[in-house]
Amino acid sequence: MARSFQKGATLIVATAVLLLTACVPINPAVVDPAGVWGNADPVTQQPYLAISADGSASGSDGCNMLQTEWTGSGQTMTFSSIIATTAKECTGVDTWLVRAAAAEIDGSTLIVRDAAGERIGILPRAAE
Repeated sequence: MARSFQKGATLIVATAVLLLTACVPINPAVVDPAGVWGNADPVTQQPYLAISADGSASGSDGCNMLQTEWTGSGQTMTFSSIIATTAKECTGVDTWLVRAAAAEIDGSTLIVRDAAGERIGILPRAAE
């Protein structure tokens, strides 16, 4: 009889676990923002952001280096004002990335927005 009770209790616990896990929302589309977005090869002079899990970010607009901090949840993040940047003069480089105020992840693309919420550029996730 004790063995039968133990099997019944195990079945009840297993059923409860299955029911509870079925109620937990799972969002496989959520992507970890940490990593490199864009092309970090200095020879190409392309913009990139290296986003760290600790809330820091650094990168380049293709000419000048920049540093900032970010906060966020899910697929969106907000950047603090640019903490540091170099000031090299570069001919033919679009410096849009220094105006980054926010970004959102759309699959393998980081959509970068300015303070007005306007899309100013996109950065693909770099291959690892």
